[in-house]
Amino acid sequence: IYSAERKVVQDNNIKEKISSLDIFLQNVFRKKTFRPMQASSIINSLRNIDSVVLLPTGAGKSFIYQLAGLLMPGITLVVDPIISLIEDQVEGLLSYGIDRAVPISSGVEDLDNYLKGIERGEYLFIFHSPERLQNPIFREKLRGLSQSSIINLAVIDEAHCVSEWGHDFRPAYLNLSRNIKEFGKDRYGKSPSIIALTGTASRAVLRDVLSDLEIDKSKSESVVRPDSFDRKELKFFISRSEQVEFAETTFKGALNSLPDKFNVSKNDFFSPSGKDTYSGIIFVPYVGGYGNFSYGVIGTKDAFENATSTNATYFSGKNPIKGSAENWDIKKRLNVKQFKKNDIPVLIATKAFGMGIDKPNIRYTLHLGIPGSIESFYQEAGRAGRDRNDAYCGIVFSEYDKERTNSLLDPSISLEELKLRYDKAGKKIHERDDVTRQLFFHTNSFSGQKEELDLIKETLDSLNNIDVAQTVEINFSRNDDKKQEKSIYRLTKIGIFKDYEVNYGSQTFKIYINNFDLNQCKNNLIDYVSSSQPGRVKSFQNELDLINGSNSKQNAFLLAKSLIDFTYDVIERSRRRAIFESVLLARNSTNDNSIRKRLLDYLQEGVSTELLNELLEKNNIEFGDWFEILEKIDSAIDAGEFRGMSIRGLESFPDHPGLLFMRSISEIFCSDFDEVISLQALYSSMESSQNKYDVNSEEWLKTLKWLIDFATTKNDKIHTIMTLAFYQASQQNILDKEIDDYFKNHLNSSKNQNIVAMKDVFDT
Repeated sequence: IYSAERKVVQDNNIKEKISSLDIFLQNVFRKKTFRPMQASSIINSLRNIDSVVLLPTGAGKSFIYQLAGLLMPGITLVVDPIISLIEDQVEGLLSYGIDRAVPISSGVEDLDNYLKGIERGEYLFIFHSPERLQNPIFREKLRGLSQSSIINLAVIDEAHCVSEWGHDFRPAYLNLSRNIKEFGKDRYGKSPSIIALTGTASRAVLRDVLSDLEIDKSKSESVVRPDSFDRKELKFFISRSEQVEFAETTFKGALNSLPDKFNVSKNDFFSPSGKDTYSGIIFVPYVGGYGNFSYGVIGTKDAFENATSTNATYFSGKNPIKGSAENWDIKKRLNVKQFKKNDIPVLIATKAFGMGIDKPNIRYTLHLGIPGSIESFYQEAGRAGRDRNDAYCGIVFSEYDKERTNSLLDPSISLEELKLRYDKAGKKIHERDDVTRQLFFHTNSFSGQKEELDLIKETLDSLNNIDVAQTVEINFSRNDDKKQEKSIYRLTKIGIFKDYEVNYGSQTFKIYINNFDLNQCKNNLIDYVSSSQPGRVKSFQNELDLINGSNSKQNAFLLAKSLIDFTYDVIERSRRRAIFESVLLARNSTNDNSIRKRLLDYLQEGVSTELLNELLEKNNIEFGDWFEILEKIDSAIDAGEFRGMSIRGLESFPDHPGLLFMRSISEIFCSDFDEVISLQALYSSMESSQNKYDVNSEEWLKTLKWLIDFATTKNDKIHTIMTLAFYQASQQNILDKEIDDYFKNHLNSSKNQNIVAMKDVFDT
């Protein structure tokens, strides 16, 4: 008799258990051996351990959950971000003779029958979007399933979307852990284990995924990753436009250089040739743009066909041809099918395509414009070379003005100031470049604290009472229901709401309201900040202590304001920094070796990682701890690793004074040193330490003295950056008078010629 009880593999004899998996590997999936880290990831699932699996694209992540799901009694839930990926995964299972897999999406025929089959436990694998878990009908089917079967495993495929998309336009991603644990329960109230799969490994994404999916960070088994993310078969290059108006010419030049890289003729390279086709994906930022080269799908398709005399097909989330009467869902599936079958050699696509595609002969990827992060570039470039043969991955980069870019992406400015600078920069079409195109998406994703607070107020005003536990329904009140849902999610995160459902048919949110408990809500927020940014807990607690009014709705509003301000400080600034690092990669890297080094410095764990993590978890910031790390720099190679570590860290802790300090000093030692970046980081470290982290003056006095000694013994360039940063801080009254006096005495007594020259400028 089936007991619907979870079966868990015991911890003893793990090596022997891994060896036993070979039987299933060879007889079910017809493979000889496991790839690195596959077997240990499967064992994690069988042991019911929640984990994040970070493996390079093409390393066989899907196989991990497929075998684990088959070995465990019950049904596997798989959350995928896009329909094309769901369809690709179902096709993959069918190729192994596994046909009890069902895709759940609004465009699927026989959806009602599929849902009934789920309730009866007829399927082994259920594929769906994160939004589906907010649907009341789907939730009901999962509850029914618990009576006849069991959900053995919950899989978050392409888990970087939790971080990248959850805070932007798909808040359902942020609610995944809560929903899986609640609606994946068995009849005994136990929830399935979670396995999150992604091909990227940045510290920022890892931290976000662990936090948002509520995976235990104290267990070493919670993260599975290889020793290296280097894919030697991928070769990287940057094609730069001398002026932004020359982008189309540069794009065509990059295309025409590809046949020479493979030592074949242009005609052979761009012609379909079955499985030997030199297939390629060209990633573009925009859907729209018809009839000209405007970084859109159709304009790029036209430019490609004009340059190569070869047909291309295209894919995007929305139909790029406005007013078209064709069924776009059918059309884009046909386009992908032609590409995968090698009927058409090239696909022009937005980032809505590409995740998880299993096509072995993609020989090149080309990004028209910088991606939003180094991580996105590596993720999307990784679609090439799955057969482990050479592939080329390039970026066509245009930058209108280096100084304008540095000003736009200055980490010390507010979002409001960024928008003012962006509005001014983006007005003239002939001055638009990769940076302004990325900021178009960024400023739309982060509308601003005021707009988000207005939505919070609108949501709270629609409720009669939040002091009594109750269930209410509210209508979609705006064109952008995702922004409205985000406000509801934030109130759920605080604990004002217990849960919510989204009904797209009736266009309503059903909200389950808690009995408002101010202290409990404060504790919820402190727990969140503590898990995300431990160094901010003290100042955040002080801010929450001021919220003690008698009006529950007003208190709820102020709690939401604290959460939103914190989110913008952390998430928005980290995204902005990610864009900047992507610019620096394209601006400063000259060949495959330099690009690869930047990528690996960013993706891989550098020296002193454990110490760095310990420092980031501290509640109090002491710069002496950071001196110990920086004093280990003996070469430009060391500095590159430290710079990579600081870049990764700043995407999770965008205003952490220690990380900003490390970013500044490590930059100075790198062979491609950028003094503006170093100066901005050091100044931002001072500003943030005083405004957000309560770092006392003694720490900065100690730091100033250390910098003077370190510059004298290690690198004279530090004198220049230090002098400029401390002078700027002095002018803005950021640091105490004692530090100002010490700094001015140093200026007056210094014999360093650079400092003497700058002092004369300062005096005037």
